[in-house]
Amino acid sequence: MIRDYKNGFQKGVGRIKEKDKKKFYKDVCEVFGVKTRTSYYRYVRGLIEPKISEAEALEKVFKKYGVTTNIWGNDEN
Repeated sequence: MIRDYKNGFQKGVGRIKEKDKKKFYKDVCEVFGVKTRTSYYRYVRGLIEPKISEAEALEKVFKKYGVTTNIWGNDEN
């Protein structure tokens, strides 16, 4: 399935459990090599489109936290 990375991954972030959000944030910042919340949210909102390698790494981070569907907001679930 072709993913629509340009729209960001707000749907996926919304599915992360509250207790895991800080760890998730740190893992995602590491994937993108960013150090500020502003930079992080630019990816979340789709203002910066991730490289394919970054998107694949991000999907692994989501899987680590139990989110496997509707990460990019274009899945049926």
